[in-house]
Amino acid sequence: MYVDQPDPDAFDLWLLDALADRDLSGSALARRMRVPMERVASWLTAGAAPDDEDVPALAEALNVKISEVRRVLTGR
Repeated sequence: MYVDQPDPDAFDLWLLDALADRDLSGSALARRMRVPMERVASWLTAGAAPDDEDVPALAEALNVKISEVRRVLTGR
C-alpha cells in the first residue's frame, strides 16, 4: 500500500509529541529503526514524511499501530 499525499506538517508535530511522550530523541528513534539519523531529522525539521517502507519500523519503534502512523500521514 502506498501512502498518498502525506501531510508533513501534521506528521512532524505528531512525531515530536510521540518522541516527547516516550522521552526519546530523534537519534534514539533512528537507532531503534536502524535508519540514518538524517532520515529522521528530515521528518522532524525538513517537512519530509517517511516512505511507505519506513512506516512499519516507525510504528514498532514508537509502539503504535501501523494504522495510526498511516492515519497521521494521510489525514484519514
